[in-house]
Amino acid sequence: MHTTQDSNFNIRPDQVIRHMKSHRRPEQLRIGHPLFDNCMQNQDYEELLLRPYHTINSVYVYSAFFDNRTGIPHVRMISMINGRNMKQNLNLSCNFAYGSNKDQFFSEPLIFYEMCENHHFTHGGWILSCKIPMNELETIPCNFVIKNIDISHGNHLYTIIPLLKTSSFRREKGKEDNGKFGLCIPPLYGDIQPTQFLKFISLTNALGIDHLIFYVYNISSNLNSILEYLEDRSTITIIPWILPVESNHVWYYGQSVAINDCLYRGMFYFKYLAFSDLDEYIVSHNSGYSLRKLIEQKKSTDSRIAAFRFRTAFFIRNPEAKGNTTFDVLEHNYRTEGTSKIRSKLIVEPYKIFEVGIHHVSRAWPDSENYTSYEIDHEDAIVHHYRTCTSTLDLACTSFITDSTIRDWHNFNFITRYNSRMKELKSVFNITGDT
Repeated sequence: MHTTQDSNFNIRPDQVIRHMKSHRRPEQLRIGHPLFDNCMQNQDYEELLLRPYHTINSVYVYSAFFDNRTGIPHVRMISMINGRNMKQNLNLSCNFAYGSNKDQFFSEPLIFYEMCENHHFTHGGWILSCKIPMNELETIPCNFVIKNIDISHGNHLYTIIPLLKTSSFRREKGKEDNGKFGLCIPPLYGDIQPTQFLKFISLTNALGIDHLIFYVYNISSNLNSILEYLEDRSTITIIPWILPVESNHVWYYGQSVAINDCLYRGMFYFKYLAFSDLDEYIVSHNSGYSLRKLIEQKKSTDSRIAAFRFRTAFFIRNPEAKGNTTFDVLEHNYRTEGTSKIRSKLIVEPYKIFEVGIHHVSRAWPDSENYTSYEIDHEDAIVHHYRTCTSTLDLACTSFITDSTIRDWHNFNFITRYNSRMKELKSVFNITGDT
C-alpha cells in the first residue's frame, strides 16, 4: 500500500527505538513466537528465532511448527523455494537429535506441498512436512536439522531450525484462546502515514479484533518506531519480513508465504483469525450482532464450518462530504451497490486450516472432506474496501449507494481510541503539529 509520508510525525533521532526483535528474549516475543516452555532458556534456540529465515540449497524456511492435529506429530515448515530448481531439494531430510545426544539422529524424509498462489514466479510458497519420531524422542525437540544427504549439491549441507507450537499434546488451558480474535496483515511497504496506521488499529479494535499481527517489509523509520512502541505495549505484534530474493522474483512480496506463516503462528493463541489489508475492514451490517457474535451464531448451526467468507464492496468518498472529519471512513460512505465474491476476505478457525489463500481456503485440515467454508450473507456483513473502485468479473463500478453502517451501527469509541493513542504518541515522541 502506497501513501504519502505524514510530515507531522518527525521523530527526533534520539527518540527512535531500536528494533525490538534484536534485543528481546524469547519469553518476551509473545504471540509472534509461540514457544515451548522447555526451550525458553535455551540460548541457541533464542539465536535461531532471531533469524529471518533458514537456508539450505534453494530452500528458505521462515518458520517451523509442531503439528499434532492428526494424532501423528509432524513438522510444518513455511518456506519459499525456487520452484524451477527442485531437483536438488529432493535429497533433503529432517533429523531429530535423541535427547542430549548430539551425535545420534533420527531421520525422516521431507514432503513438499506447493502453495496455490505462486502465479508462476521463479520463487514461491511451499509447506514442507516431515514426521516427528516421538516414540524415539524423550520430549518435543526445541529444534531439528535439515540435511542434504547428497553432498554434491551446494555449500549449505545442513541448517538448524527452531520449532514453534500450534499446540502441545495437551493444550495449555486458556492459552489457546489468548486474544481469541486476531488479524493478519500481509507485508507492509511504501510511505504509509502513521495517522492512517493508527486509525486502522483503532477502528479494527472497535470492530471486535483483539490483536493485530503486522508483517513489515519496507516502511519509514518513523512508522517503524511507532510500531515498535505499540508492540512493546502488547497492542500489536510485528514480524519483520525479509525476502531472500529480489521482490520481482516472487508474487507480491511473498504475500502467500506471509499469511500462511501468520496462520500457523496464530494457531496456538487465537480461536479466529482474519486476513485483510490496511484499507479493508470486515464490518457487521446486522445491528443485533457484533462480528464475533455473528460468526459464532453461524457456527453454532454447523460444526463443519472452518472458515467464513465475506464479500467485498468498494467504498469511495461521498461527493457531498464536507471534508471536516478526522476519519475518512466516515466520509467514504459511497459504495458499490453490488459486492464481489472474487475479492472475498476470510475469517478462519486456524486449527482447522492447512493452507489459506488470499481470497479462499486452499486446504482445510485434518478433516478436509467435511470442513466447509461458509459465505456470510452481504446483508449480515461485508468487507469495506476503501480505495478507487476497480471492476472485476463479478462487480462493475457503475452503480453506487450510500452506506453509513459504520456511522450508524458502530459508536464512535474508535475515535476516542485514536485520540487517546495520538495524545500518548505525541508525548512519547515529541510530535508537533496538527494531525
